[in-house]
Amino acid sequence: MKDKEINGENYFEPLRHFIWDGDDMVLDAVREQDLAKRAQLFDLVYEHYEKGARLNPDYFGTYHYWGVALYEQAVLEQDETERTRLFDLCYLKYERVIEMKPNWNIAFYNWGIALWQQANLTQDRANRTNFLKLACEKFSRAPLVRQDGHEALHCWGFSLADLAELAEDEAQQVRLLTLACEKFEQATEIQKYKFEAFFQWGTCLIILAQLAQDESERSRLLKLANLKLARSILINPDIGNTWYNLGCQFAMQNKPVKSAQALVQWKKIDPVASRAELDGDTCFDNIRESSEYLAFYGSLPE
Repeated sequence: MKDKEINGENYFEPLRHFIWDGDDMVLDAVREQDLAKRAQLFDLVYEHYEKGARLNPDYFGTYHYWGVALYEQAVLEQDETERTRLFDLCYLKYERVIEMKPNWNIAFYNWGIALWQQANLTQDRANRTNFLKLACEKFSRAPLVRQDGHEALHCWGFSLADLAELAEDEAQQVRLLTLACEKFEQATEIQKYKFEAFFQWGTCLIILAQLAQDESERSRLLKLANLKLARSILINPDIGNTWYNLGCQFAMQNKPVKSAQALVQWKKIDPVASRAELDGDTCFDNIRESSEYLAFYGSLPE
């Protein structure tokens, strides 16, 4: 089964609700390929924000964008020590924003995004778990205001699903995946065309089905997964991972014809579709000897 990512893209980005000179400068720094020049450009950005803070120390937007800039530099930094320093400075700026504007959901959202990214860039399991827990805490405070609430709920669900992968036991994994599904459901109630949330909701349901001990519960979860993946495809039919996971879901239901049909769509969209991806995926164990699966498998490059 494919991971929760949409075709490998990272679509969790900070919200930028202030467009001003500093933001353009940050984008210039991010685009710069020369590392020395990039560092110089970020230094200019921070001088710009520092000057703005001195001129108007009560304006929370300055600190917010200062934090966003530090985040942008942190995710590009290869040195772990320096990256940690930049993330820590980023969190101090968001903390300053919250001191000035306690219920500003965008700061909590961006703070959560930064923590989620730091978790992804961290190899240590315990630290990664801690960052994801902190990210969930920030996302939990972001939907206090309706604006952009669906994005925070979506990211909260994604972070919970990431935590489930690090769970110490199966019971904890089930609990976290169930909570993730609740957040994806809440996100889609606010934004009914959030195909990514439907995709991830369906993916989490498939994992829960794999963990289910009771056959009737397993069947129920797979039927729900089908509904969520189908809804995602209805909104955006051009995502290969969704078709692949739909193929997984049908295979687990022992429906080789429908599974092969979904996989054909995956192959059309994914230019690197190969036999190797199927070989290591236990979702297809039920149908590996079926003529439909074998015919599709034979159409893939080795």
